[in-house]
Amino acid sequence: LAPGSAAPWCGALRSAFPGTPVPSGKWSKLPGYSNGTAPAFDRLPSRAPFGAATAACNCAGNNALGVAPSSRTADASPTRLRPLIPMDPWIRRGPSPRARDQPVPGKAVVEYSIVRRTHRNSIIGLGLSLASVITLFVTSSAQMASDRFLNAIKSREEFDTLSVVYDPNTPYALPHVLFVIDRQHDNRIYYVNTRLYKFHKDFVNGTYLSLERGQVFFENNYLKPNRRFVMGTIAYQTPVRKWTFEFWEGDLVPADQIKLASDIINKTFFTPVAFKPNSSRQEEASASLGLQRVLQTEISKGQDYQALNVAKALGRIHVIPKLDEHVEIGFNEILVLDEVPVQLPPVAGIITSKPSTPLSHINLLAKGWGVPNVYIKNAQELFKQYNGWWVEFDARRDTYSIKQAGNNALDEYQKR
Repeated sequence: LAPGSAAPWCGALRSAFPGTPVPSGKWSKLPGYSNGTAPAFDRLPSRAPFGAATAACNCAGNNALGVAPSSRTADASPTRLRPLIPMDPWIRRGPSPRARDQPVPGKAVVEYSIVRRTHRNSIIGLGLSLASVITLFVTSSAQMASDRFLNAIKSREEFDTLSVVYDPNTPYALPHVLFVIDRQHDNRIYYVNTRLYKFHKDFVNGTYLSLERGQVFFENNYLKPNRRFVMGTIAYQTPVRKWTFEFWEGDLVPADQIKLASDIINKTFFTPVAFKPNSSRQEEASASLGLQRVLQTEISKGQDYQALNVAKALGRIHVIPKLDEHVEIGFNEILVLDEVPVQLPPVAGIITSKPSTPLSHINLLAKGWGVPNVYIKNAQELFKQYNGWWVEFDARRDTYSIKQAGNNALDEYQKR
């Protein structure tokens, strides 16, 4: 070091060469020094730490510690020393810039412990922050999933959190929940929050299980036997006090998938669930499966009338004995059908002579159109006299009324 260098740096270099007595006096007042002796050292055999045989420390001039200048000569086999760094700011210093610039292998560098500790604490803090974010994300994702669906229903209370009720507070109340079975992922079942998702495709697309839409989704999951999703509805049939699962009446679901759905539902639902076929094809396919079944005729037993969707309509009565692709249907017609169709264009009202379910696709369409949809026993015989008439039809919960439309009602209809 050059004459007049600061005393602390001289002390740091002097401590790197043990063996020479340290002058007593003010050294003993420094932290870590006592009675003129320096702290203990870890001795590691090596070459001279600074690559020279002689090192001098001239502390003359403004020596802040009042120590006389001195010099020392290193042994022929010097020792590289690593000081035991006390927790004291006097010792937390590295080698001088001159020593640091010398390209000597094995030189000792005293690390800055404060910087290391700060860096370590920063890393720990960042890790804890990331862990908190991940935990929050996982918790939020789990909460969102529980809001959208459940993989098992363990009580009536859980069922009610997901269900929608048709005709509440009536003898025909129908609480129901949609379900989706994903055959591609180990037959995992989703009990859908039906308050959020009105249709199966909305849930499948909304949760990114599949992005198929429109006709492609319809054909792949309702018509083809080798489908990915088995989709239906679980409901409590109030008139017979039984739980049932069912499929859309136009669903060409194979017999083995009916059995699959029955097995999975009864393993994940809190009470036994019977199968309710909604078409003659489904009834035939399930007849030999050995499943407990509930038929629509059993539910509607003794009923001459059932309002599937309560509404009023003004339109022309069209009695259709057999519905096929050759029959022309107008949007202003109230259809009288012998059986429940699979699909219809928009119409003014629907009357069928066979019992149906409020969960049928046709009833969902009627609700969307805001038109009446009712079951009336022997409807074709009863409404034959009104065929071709413009009538006002009022479907109420317990009964219905029909009358020929007057001129005033027709004039109002023309103004719409």
